[in-house]
Amino acid sequence: MGRCRLKTALALACAAALAGCAAPAPKAPTVQDSEFDALRTIAGRDVRIEGDPKGAHTFRVRAFVDKKSGAVAWQLYASLHYTGDAWRLYQSASFEDATQAPLQRLSTDVSCTRYFCSYTEIVGVMLPSDRITKAPLRVRLNARQGIPVLVTIPAEYVAELAAIASPPKP
Repeated sequence: MGRCRLKTALALACAAALAGCAAPAPKAPTVQDSEFDALRTIAGRDVRIEGDPKGAHTFRVRAFVDKKSGAVAWQLYASLHYTGDAWRLYQSASFEDATQAPLQRLSTDVSCTRYFCSYTEIVGVMLPSDRITKAPLRVRLNARQGIPVLVTIPAEYVAELAAIASPPKP
């Protein structure tokens, strides 16, 4: 009986110690800058995308700032995780005015059990500067088969990144 309590106490102590090791998700944009890179990268915080009963998706917006010219390129970066029996194969993006944007597949992964598979597709969509300033911006990620994913980028999210990407001139 005492041995069982000792094991339980030890297990709880280990769990408590390990709980402090998990890195929390950033609540503010992160900046990557190096003298070896021509671009400074600003990444917004991850935001959960709702509406897919078989998926757990997140997005963030990234700004790539040219250090010489100050030009800013914007990218929607989406991590799409879902279960099913086949790849959805996300291949394009659509804006609310029905114009399309190319979608770049950045990585893919699959893990299968005896009963189902879990798929991950990480994609990027370059966002024109004139669209990003008209937030909230809605972008639909179109799949070859299966459920499209609708991403809504709030105005305050974009404003926070824009303030870092384009600091006021002195």
